[in-house]
Amino acid sequence: MYLNNQNGSSLSLILVIMLVLGILGSTLLFLNTSEVRQVAREQKKVQTYYIAKSGAEAIAEYIIDSSNNLDEDEFESLVLDLIRSEKSNPVSFGNGILEIDISGEISELNIVSTGKIDSITNAIIITLKKVGTNYYKIFSEYKN
Repeated sequence: MYLNNQNGSSLSLILVIMLVLGILGSTLLFLNTSEVRQVAREQKKVQTYYIAKSGAEAIAEYIIDSSNNLDEDEFESLVLDLIRSEKSNPVSFGNGILEIDISGEISELNIVSTGKIDSITNAIIITLKKVGTNYYKIFSEYKN
């Protein structure tokens, strides 16, 4: 008589189904949250790349334009000042920070531009080579 009594069996079945659905829902929520974080990180990586690239390109254009607009002694003085100077102070650029460092010699300059957002950093290196009295961009490298 007790073996045929199924009172409460549907309650235990519903509890098992609810447990399985709860675990499934929690897993989907965790995966979605992880993906949102990953997309935000990738977006910041792209932003730091473009911050660094913009800084490097702006300084390279400034140097190239100066080589065309200044006499040779003024230009050489400008380049030597840029080489001797320390890394630039961090400059706010959109959501991030830009730092620029120029090194090398008068005949070949290396411009290292670094973009930072939170803990994410990207750097662009542009090398300018002097040919005659003018500078030309000959090499660009991406580092993250």
